[in-house]
Amino acid sequence: MVLSLIGFLIVGNSSSKRREKRYHVALPLFLGAIGLAGTVLIHDPVLNFVFINLAAIGVYSGMGVWWSIPTTFLSETAAAGAVGLINSIGNIGGWVGPFLIGIVKTYTGSYTMAYLCLAISLAISGLLILTLPKKRPTDSL
Repeated sequence: MVLSLIGFLIVGNSSSKRREKRYHVALPLFLGAIGLAGTVLIHDPVLNFVFINLAAIGVYSGMGVWWSIPTTFLSETAAAGAVGLINSIGNIGGWVGPFLIGIVKTYTGSYTMAYLCLAISLAISGLLILTLPKKRPTDSL
């Protein structure tokens, strides 16, 4: 988790300096996807530890930048509603995610496919972040 904190600070600082948010969220998500996939595909304990750390760094390091994205292209009122909606969906996901992992494990007999599904979800999330607009449509070019 210390490495995740360091990644969080580096990504946030880099995003502020470059005035760019989408890649500073998407790239860590891709790193997290690689880390999660590696944890179940690599069976060497040392490399597995490395991939677990990569997953944690990828999942957590872009979060600070992530929460600033709605204000980038939404009005203040819409951004407040969007943050509430994101938080609500995230809370629902806190129940649905483990439930689906249990279902996948029950049908496959292993957590491998469940972790690969999580990795694919992170990669899809990164791709979706890249489709967001860079700024509000009403801002001047």
